[in-house]
Amino acid sequence: MSTDRNTVRSYDMVAAEYAAEAAAMPEWVATEIDAFVAELGGSGRVLEIGSGGGRDALELEKRGISVRRTDISKGFVELL
Repeated sequence: MSTDRNTVRSYDMVAAEYAAEAAAMPEWVATEIDAFVAELGGSGRVLEIGSGGGRDALELEKRGISVRRTDISKGFVELL
């Protein structure tokens, strides 16, 4: 098995734990999201590659942006 597959498998095994630990939104990330949404004019669609636990996508959606979430890890996809 390649290192890449080992990495994805390790993400699958800890997806729920990771999502819980990363759920808190750092203020600097919220500030960046606000600036991004402002550049989009307050609406639009975004393709998020590597959504992980979905924290950032959720914040974008709260601000009126439609997000297509993706991830290579089946564990994360099941959470999305």
